[in-house]
Amino acid sequence: MAFELPGTNNTCNTLDVKGMQVCELKQGNGPEPVEDDIVKCNYEMKLVDSNKIVVNARNYLFQLGIGEVIAGWELLILGDQSGKLEAMQVGSVRRAIIPASLAYGDGKRGCNSDGCAIPPNSKLELTVELIGIKGVTQLSGGASAVPFELS
Repeated sequence: MAFELPGTNNTCNTLDVKGMQVCELKQGNGPEPVEDDIVKCNYEMKLVDSNKIVVNARNYLFQLGIGEVIAGWELLILGDQSGKLEAMQVGSVRRAIIPASLAYGDGKRGCNSDGCAIPPNSKLELTVELIGIKGVTQLSGGASAVPFELS
């Protein structure tokens, strides 16, 4: 099933944040994640140059702040420290045009004999719906424990 965005505003004013063009498609009203939280997202990633969808996924889980996803994705969710872009709230949907420097840079991804899904120096369009947060408790010695499950 494709990731669809019911009830979103597909036209909006964009905000330039560290070279990313960010658009708030839908404002959520849930809690905001912080670094080290595990978040649950629906997302779609496209190549800007060709408009080709390279990933479309639902219920994707990852931990913020440890480099599991590209820097532009973390910035889109956590916001920036200047306050220009606030953290997403659960229920929010954002779209961003992410420059290669905040994506995979000169690296490439998803390569096989037919080529690469994401060529080097690709600018990406990322649409993310934040659907849940699982908090992480920091223990002594830097270890983490997950105290509760996502609903």
